[in-house]
Amino acid sequence: MDRKRIHSILIEHGKAFSGIITDLDIISRVVSKGLEPSKVKVREVMTSPLVSIGEDATNEEAAKKMRENGVRRLIVESDDHKVGIIAESDIVRVTPELHFLVRERSKLEAGLTSRLPQEVVLAGYCEVASSDAAC
Repeated sequence: MDRKRIHSILIEHGKAFSGIITDLDIISRVVSKGLEPSKVKVREVMTSPLVSIGEDATNEEAAKKMRENGVRRLIVESDDHKVGIIAESDIVRVTPELHFLVRERSKLEAGLTSRLPQEVVLAGYCEVASSDAAC
């Protein structure tokens, strides 16, 4: 990976691709744990199953699929053949505003905003189990 200056490799098992390994996988799952890289099997650190997208998908669709699946790379397919890999960094390079919007939407969906915390007032009905209980 270092010699070819690439950040990910598809893992082939038999005649099918079974996973993907990235430089981050190696760092976080091997090096940071003090494991000896020459003794760790690829299958132990690769990400599987693969998450793919069609070659005609938009950048927005790719960003959404990455977010939904918690991955930073998608396998690009055409007629059931793997033809490439698209990374989050590719989307940012081409459509930086889309990256910002996807991240902001993720924050909103998670209930995190850049604003200061606000007091939340809940109004509604309260069911009382007994006549002497208070809401």
